[in-house]
Amino acid sequence: MFLHSLDITSTYIPMSGDCWNIEIRGGLSKTAGTEQLMRATICEEGFENLPYRVYAMTGEQDIAYPNMKPLMEQMLQNGWNNGDHHFTFDVCPEGDHTHEYCLVYLYSALPEIWG
Repeated sequence: MFLHSLDITSTYIPMSGDCWNIEIRGGLSKTAGTEQLMRATICEEGFENLPYRVYAMTGEQDIAYPNMKPLMEQMLQNGWNNGDHHFTFDVCPEGDHTHEYCLVYLYSALPEIWG
């Protein structure tokens, strides 16, 4: 969704998810390529100099965690959190892929949204 919604939002809140534009579970199996695709899309759309926020959340017990963690760590290592670009990756130790934790993740993101 991030790659297809850059023109309508400056705050993106991925929760318990992964980028499947290259392949299913691309965050795990094609980490570098997925991160490069995301960065290239931002540049191609002309948004590289605009401020944005990414507040990514998941839980260690979530089925998406093994796919999401490597991509988020790669993005942090490659400078996605600098200047006007704010990138946060939070992990809830007991969090899982349920409605209850979705609410926890959203509540935790509120300061990022209206910060």
